[in-house]
Parts: sequence; structure tokens; C-alpha cells
Amino acid sequence: LFGISPVVQTDCSHTWMFRVNPDLEWHHFVNPIMLLVLYYTLATLIRLWLQESEDT
Repeated sequence: LFGISPVVQTDCSHTWMFRVNPDLEWHHFVNPIMLLVLYYTLATLIRLWLQESEDT
């Protein structure tokens, strides 16, 4: 896939360590969170829009 950067680096010899990729900029971390927020907002707006049309 194009455009996917690893946010977390894995190390099989140290499985208990959680290392964040230091080579990434801030927008690489914000983008997945923002996509989830926008998806939730869109789903909520569509649900409210459909409920409103059923009431009338």
C-alpha cells in the first residue's frame, strides 16, 4: 500500500518495548486519529439526518 508509514517500530528481541518511530513528523500521528474522528462525525450526521427524515 502506498502512503502508509509505520508509527510503531517493532523489535522481536525486545517485545515488551513500545517504540514510536522518531523519523515521523506530527501529522503522521494525527492523521489516523483525525480520520476516525471525521468518520464518527459523518456517521453521526448521517444517522441524525435519516432519523429526521423518518419523523416527518
